Amino acid sequence: MNFIFHPKFFFIPAISALATWACYAHNIIFEMGVAGNVAFGGIFFTFAITIGTANRRRFEAFDEIAELKSNILSLSDVYIRVLPEDKLPIAMDDLRTFFPVIHSVLNQKKFSVETTTLKHIDRAFKSQLKTILNLRNHGLKDPELACIMQWHQRMRFSMERLISIKEHNTPLTLRRFVYYALLVTVIIMSPEFAHLKWLGIVTAFLITFMVVVLVSIQEMIEDPFGKATDDIRFEFIGRIQERLMR
Repeated sequence: MNFIFHPKFFFIPAISALATWACYAHNIIFEMGVAGNVAFGGIFFTFAITIGTANRRRFEAFDEIAELKSNILSLSDVYIRVLPEDKLPIAMDDLRTFFPVIHSVLNQKKFSVETTTLKHIDRAFKSQLKTILNLRNHGLKDPELACIMQWHQRMRFSMERLISIKEHNTPLTLRRFVYYALLVTVIIMSPEFAHLKWLGIVTAFLITFMVVVLVSIQEMIEDPFGKATDDIRFEFIGRIQERLMR
């Protein structure tokens, strides 16, 4: 939580506290009543929806990664059971390198994934598909092959969802509107904070500070594949590669 001590988080709260002090010093004190509470509550409710949406995208990414891991491990079980000793190492290497490829795609700083990177992903899926279709030549029955093809299709779907989560965030226009509306509303409420005298100055500073920090947290979790504290960590790659070396 050291990020909350960044100087940018104290600039706007200081303006809010200064506005409250000016209202108190010049006796500009009045209560906005229900109208002010409804306006602030409505905007904050909208903000709660946007930050909830950003956080939900993060957990959806966890679900898709878990789906990919499950299908990779299931494929490895079939490869070990069906493929001969001379074909098995190549197929298992394809599975071990799959998640590092995904990591290179999702961990890019840019929100938009480059076409060359997407082609790299497509080649990895085509290599898997070639191995899957080759299982028929080693005695795998058609019903089992159809089931494995479904695993492969679900993997493609999960990968495309992860890319969509990375590329499409909460609408920027909505985020900017909520951000500025919250800050302006807090400053407009300075005459009401001034009703609390010196305690109102402290209250105005703390409320504005919490709003600024919450908005910054939303910006951090918009891309769940970055390098921030709460972003998805890919340390599991080493563990799943060990599990594939059975």
